[in-house]
Amino acid sequence: MNMPISTERLEIRQLRPGDLPKFIECMTDPGSTRYLQFEEEQKTKKGAAGLSEAVLASFRSDGPVHSYAIVEEESGEFVGSCGYAPYSGGIVEVCCTVNRERTGRGFATEAARALAEILGEEFEVRAYWDPGNVAAHRVALRAGFEDKGIPAHEVFGNEGRLFVFKG
Repeated sequence: MNMPISTERLEIRQLRPGDLPKFIECMTDPGSTRYLQFEEEQKTKKGAAGLSEAVLASFRSDGPVHSYAIVEEESGEFVGSCGYAPYSGGIVEVCCTVNRERTGRGFATEAARALAEILGEEFEVRAYWDPGNVAAHRVALRAGFEDKGIPAHEVFGNEGRLFVFKG
């Protein structure tokens, strides 16, 4: 996938060292990570720093971690992160999180849609969120995903609300 991706208000691009303070702030904010499928250690300052360093290092390898910065074009500020994980059968699962002070402005919807549109050219694009994460469900629906109910996740086994991108 070619980076960066530009939308009306955002740029989705690889993480940069300058993004790390805001990335770590987001990862250590219980309100921002409440529904994310990360280990509790990854939600600590040390764990988030290690995760961000691993992502940065992966960009220099043959197996990058598909985790990207969401940056507001106008201000240049880091507002959150998004990414995807490939699964078997031509399926990718996207995720998006926005720093709590930047929520409610449509950034997650805009980023999720942009990512899904590009990935949708090659893959079936899914989003899978905790059944209680109503805000993420609204993001998925506004971004062009269709609600498919609450099956068990095929990789993790937990129940969640499955959305499939329809464009």
